This record gives sequence, structure tokens and C-alpha cells, in this order.
Amino acid sequence: MGRLVDRLGKFDDDSVIYRDDDSTQTVDWRRMAIAYVVGSALAALLIGGADLVFGQPVGALAVLGLTVVLLTFYLLWRRRRNERLTGSATTWPSHEYG
Repeated sequence: MGRLVDRLGKFDDDSVIYRDDDSTQTVDWRRMAIAYVVGSALAALLIGGADLVFGQPVGALAVLGLTVVLLTFYLLWRRRRNERLTGSATTWPSHEYG
């Protein structure tokens, strides 16, 4: 399991849209567009499926609650990974960014 988590972490490190410590302060617009399209499609599918299972307003609230929980877990994991790799929870490791 540790190997999968490390590979996912490296993918997360290398696929950022914007880095604060980038000297050119550039935004990767292609990655941002892909993330927007995939995220919108996934949200539509999840909300549609949850509406079928739970009903109209409850399904959307269930997906919203799930999103908040998963985002919280991601932020905690990300900060702990940053702390372990760089010594600072707010500094991202840079393997091959550029």
C-alpha cells in the first residue's frame, strides 16, 4: 500500500496547476481545463446517482458532505506529506516541475 500512496503522492506533486514558489508564477491552463472538465463530469455523475438513490435535495447534500470530508482528508494528507518531505507543511516538494 505504501508504494501506491507514494506513486499517487508523486503524481500529485508533479501535476500541480499553480505553484507559489515558481519564479515565473505561471498557471498551467491545460491542466486546469482538464481538471475542470473531469471534476464537473464527476460531480454531475455523483449528484445524479445520489439523487436517484436518496431523492432530489438529499442526494445533492450527500455529495456535498462527501466532498467536504474527502477534501479535509486530502488536505491533512497533503500537509503531512509536505512536512515529511520538505520539513514544512506549506512547502510542496518539487521533483520535476518546470
